Amino acid sequence: MAGLKDDVYRYKLVPLVGGYCLTAPIFVLSGIGGKSAEELADVGLSTVGDLVEQLRTHVGDVEIEPPSTLDIRSALEALGVAPRTASRLATRLRACGYFRDAWAFAAAR
Repeated sequence: MAGLKDDVYRYKLVPLVGGYCLTAPIFVLSGIGGKSAEELADVGLSTVGDLVEQLRTHVGDVEIEPPSTLDIRSALEALGVAPRTASRLATRLRACGYFRDAWAFAAAR
């Protein structure tokens, strides 16, 4: 299999932390594809930061840990996301490491 040497990956592909994680497009989150990203954009959520900010507003939670799947689903539905999509996304977001990191960063600010 062709590829780059290990040292390229070790030094070039580093995770983005801090404020950068909040400015990332929402589709970087695991489980959010094109259709879901479009539906979220329709309700004003196009970046990870948009999502985190709106969820924090609806959930009212300032904890380091993200809210429960049920709370995420309820907040997404309140924003206008279809119930079936909100349920699926809530489960995927709760399990997504990038989302947990972004939530923790926002909580620590």
